[in-house]
Amino acid sequence: MPQPPRITVLGSLNMDISVSVLRLAGPGETVLGSAARLQPGGKGANQAVAAARLGASVRMAGCCGDDAFGSALRSALEAAGVDITAVRVLAGVPSGLALITVDATGENSITVAPGANGQAGPPEAAATVAAPCDALVLSAEIPAAVLAAALDLARAAHVITVLNLAPAPPDASGLLKAGVDWLIVNAPEAAAILGRPVAGPAAAQAAAADLAGSGAGHVVITLGPDGAVLADSALADPRSVLAVPGFSVPSVDSVGAGDAFVAALGVAVLVVEAAENSGTRVTARCAAEQNRDLFAVPGNVTNKNSWTPNTLIKQGAKLVATWEDVWEGLAVEFGLAPGTGDIDRGRHAGGSAAGKCRGRQCRQRGAASECDRQRSERRCHQRHREHHLER
Repeated sequence: MPQPPRITVLGSLNMDISVSVLRLAGPGETVLGSAARLQPGGKGANQAVAAARLGASVRMAGCCGDDAFGSALRSALEAAGVDITAVRVLAGVPSGLALITVDATGENSITVAPGANGQAGPPEAAATVAAPCDALVLSAEIPAAVLAAALDLARAAHVITVLNLAPAPPDASGLLKAGVDWLIVNAPEAAAILGRPVAGPAAAQAAAADLAGSGAGHVVITLGPDGAVLADSALADPRSVLAVPGFSVPSVDSVGAGDAFVAALGVAVLVVEAAENSGTRVTARCAAEQNRDLFAVPGNVTNKNSWTPNTLIKQGAKLVATWEDVWEGLAVEFGLAPGTGDIDRGRHAGGSAAGKCRGRQCRQRGAASECDRQRSERRCHQRHREHHLER
């Protein structure tokens, strides 16, 4: 039985207070809604639980208060199988709180009071490498200085980094300069980082290419109903950016969809990485067959706050990428052999369709030497980590 992917998540833990409304309130307007619901959340906690439900071995690093909300947050993480030994409890500090309204279409508005999350510091950064891990997933509801320190430690330990700059901090571009393996943002966050509007798929492709040239190895920009785009730093050209179209699904609640997407991509990257390190020639279909649980996603999206896996295939109020689409993008990045990138789109979205991977081998894109070098380095680092752990 192969070892499950080991993921450490550094980010926020919030108690969500959610209210359903017919429509979101405008400035100065009061709207009536349903009874308030208290449910565990926070970008970091959401990502940790989603990764654990996809079969990863997950550690959570972050802060919460010594109040009733903090206790509930820790209990929810433990119940999902997440290791919380790196969650620091701060005396006399309130836990993070998120005020959420969700309208009849599933769209949402969120205001966050960071509370204990704002007190994250060097202990949380150090905790990210205190135990072996294959990938570090980070989100930005904690101080940017902590993210920078954790990224430095992860790079030194040759750990894959997946950075979700949500929300985008003022110094976001500085976090990318030293290098990050995967950057995941939505269009407004990409616009905040680049300092220019990012409206529509064409602008997103150009933005992804620019971000890939600014320190991120791979960039995913999610576009709600328009899908998502994927760029590779080795090919920082808008013409080489992969566009994955979206399609509509019944949306109940879009809260947490982006967090689940980030976790799903992080697990997928490690599954492909493990296959490469073992010397296995993996296709998207083969990967799907070997990890059936990752693809067992119902078509209807339910409330994220119960931390169900259903939101793993959507972003905003619309579907952006099925798991097969995620693999399709990864197929481009990891150079699957021609003719072996078949993608069985499955039946989870209410139908069945077959397609071919739109990707091509890295060699066909003129990046053979660079891709070979990167794969060789990753395999070397993996063997080094395994040898160190055995000793």
